[in-house]
Amino acid sequence: MLPLIFHFIPSIESFPYDSTFKCAYVLIFTFGSRFKRNIPNDSSLESNEIITKVIGITIGSMLTGVTAYAASGTPIKALLQKVNIYVDGTKKSTTNAITYNNTTYVPVRSISSALGENVALKSNNVYIGKQPQIKLTGDQAFELLYKKIKKEIEMYSLTVGEEPKDGDYYVMRSYSDRETHEITYGLYYIHMYTGEVYEWNFKSKKMVKL
Repeated sequence: MLPLIFHFIPSIESFPYDSTFKCAYVLIFTFGSRFKRNIPNDSSLESNEIITKVIGITIGSMLTGVTAYAASGTPIKALLQKVNIYVDGTKKSTTNAITYNNTTYVPVRSISSALGENVALKSNNVYIGKQPQIKLTGDQAFELLYKKIKKEIEMYSLTVGEEPKDGDYYVMRSYSDRETHEITYGLYYIHMYTGEVYEWNFKSKKMVKL
């Protein structure tokens, strides 16, 4: 069989054989134990905190011998395999996995899908199930708004200023300066946690999502 060349990027679907990127996360199944680990720059395995408790998962697989190459060109003998994921005895899905040094690496997204939970990679952390509420800064909220109304800002030379917050929303106003007064062009609400951007409709007195 010809060697299989793997190109890895730091994403939820990645397998951790490329030491050139900072960190990638996988669920590791070894000797009946289940852990979440990361591969740091020195390519050594280090335990990290368990993000979620996975119960009742078993794996059945068919193995194929391959040679995987890291970006440095160093060959790594591994087994490329199709694994069946069972939850409490019920088959949920089949996915690709790699076995290396008696350890099977399974993509987090595959396990998450089998469990029916959401999965997200945020700031070098993998979250399965409940997602963290990360509050946006005022600057981040402005960037989200700017992307939505960039054309209007440039066309009318508008200024965007921040107004007092309203609950979980940043409130911002676009306006044009005149010698004796200001002309308001739009009033906007940016949700602090979801990042959704709304424009206030003065006629209907409702927020309209942009």
